[in-house]
Amino acid sequence: MADIVVRQIRSITWCRRRTVQVGRIAARVPQEWLLPYVHQRYDDVALLAAPRPEPARA
Repeated sequence: MADIVVRQIRSITWCRRRTVQVGRIAARVPQEWLLPYVHQRYDDVALLAAPRPEPARA
């Protein structure tokens, strides 16, 4: 933690947005596919190296 002195403001960009988000269930998947990711952050790039689950067979 540090206090940083701002000597001059060169520019400010202020953005205020409202969005309406809508979702729908595209398909159900087995819970085993989701359990490894339940308590992890979505921005963890280490997940990209994880083995992918096999596709469901109909």
